Amino acid sequence: MSRNTVSKYVRQLAEKEFITTAPTDVFTSRGEKRNGNLLYTILPIEQAKKYFYDWQTERNQQIIAEEKQRKRLEKLTGQAL
Repeated sequence: MSRNTVSKYVRQLAEKEFITTAPTDVFTSRGEKRNGNLLYTILPIEQAKKYFYDWQTERNQQIIAEEKQRKRLEKLTGQAL
C-alpha cells in the first residue's frame, strides 16, 4: 500500500475512535531532539460503540428533520416533491 493510502485509513480509524495517534520524540547520540514515529494506541471497543451509536442517532435526527421540512414544503406548495 502507498503511504497516502495507509495515512487515509489511519485517519479514518482515529476519526471513528478506534485508535489514537501521538507524535514521539527521539534523541540522537549527540543529544539532538528529532521527530520520531507515531505512537498508536488501540482504544476500548466500548468507546467506538458509543461513537457509532451517537453518530447513528445524529444521522437519524437529521433524516427526520429533512423529512419534516419536505412535508412542510409540500404542504405550502401543494405539490409532491
